[in-house]
This record gives sequence, structure tokens and C-alpha cells, in this order.
Amino acid sequence: MSDDTDEWKLTPDFQQQLIRDGFVDCVGFYEIKGNCHKIELNKTCDRRFTIYSFVSFVSGGKHIRIGKAEKQGLKGRLRPYWVNEALHLRDQRWVRERMVGWQYAPPDATPDMLSEFGQFAGGTPPWERECWVEYTAPCGGRGLIFARAPAIDDEAKRALEVEERRLIERYCPPCNRDLWLASAKQCKAEWVAKHGRDVIRIKRGRKIARTMY
Repeated sequence: MSDDTDEWKLTPDFQQQLIRDGFVDCVGFYEIKGNCHKIELNKTCDRRFTIYSFVSFVSGGKHIRIGKAEKQGLKGRLRPYWVNEALHLRDQRWVRERMVGWQYAPPDATPDMLSEFGQFAGGTPPWERECWVEYTAPCGGRGLIFARAPAIDDEAKRALEVEERRLIERYCPPCNRDLWLASAKQCKAEWVAKHGRDVIRIKRGRKIARTMY
């Protein structure tokens, strides 16, 4: 990591927790800079059949997103596209320039509405977008990515989904969208209670979907 984030550290207790859960290797970092979400992995790291975690420096260490990489490997799985476009929506000028090529509901939405409430269909909802900013921006705009050792046999590979869910339930990462997760439901409910309107979904195809959250 660069010198400007050297002040951000993980506490010894959190480091021990990472080790107990098998996250012994830091495989890269993620960064939010302006309207871009960047992910950089170590050149030699392309593990398959592993569980990874995005770790924020907030409070000395916090899992904010946990997931698994299977056949596609970490480099195929960890791409910033699911957050990048949602972050760009915050830029009203960027939204205004692209509105002509989009279909969205409601069709009379303004750039201000799209910037504040919009999400790309199947992409990051606005409450998750705010979580990424909340847990990254105050800590130098960066965090770390950890991964467990790869599963080496068929039984361990089959157990990945169970283990992933166990870790998600234990740590309730705020940037996981799993709606069976209490923290995800709460985050969504708080956003809806605050804003009190439909989510504006943006589509690039012909079909326009509008979903009430």
C-alpha cells in the first residue's frame, strides 16, 4: 500500500481473527477514488475455489464483503464493475450525458433523481453503494482483500458455499446484498425509510423494470 494509507492498520485482535478464519493471505487491495472503484490483485494470485473478503480499516478491521471464487478464479471474480457504474451515477454530469442512451423507470426521471436513487439493473443498489463509500472513504479510500487457501479436493470445493454462508452470517458484511442477512435487510429498510420512494432501475435493453424496495 502507498504511504498515504500507512496510518490505517488492522488491530492485532482482528489479524488473529483473520488467521482463525483461514484468511492468512492479503492478496491485494481495493480503492475508491472519486467515482471509480479499483481492485488490484497480486500478480501471482489467481486462486480458484477459495473464499475472499474485502476488509475495511474501520474500527481496526471489518469484513465488508465476503464471497467465493470458483472455476473463474479470483481475477475473474473480483472486478469492480458492480460498484463502478453505481458510483458514477453520483456524478450528475455523467448521468446527463448518458441519459439519452438509457431506458429507465420512471421514464420522466431527472438527472438529479437518477444520480441519487438510480441503479443499473442487476447492479449495485443505492444503499450498498453508500456502504462502500462509508467503509472506504474515511480510511484513505482504501482497504485490503484477503483470501483463504484454495480448496484442493472435491469435498472441500462442495463445502465452499456452506462455509461462505457461515462466514457471512457470522460477520454480517454490510456490502453483501444477501437479503436473508439481517444486516442487509436493515440497510435496505433504513434507506427506504429515509428516502421513501421507488428505486430507479436503469436498463440498456428494451425491457424496463421497476422494483419497489
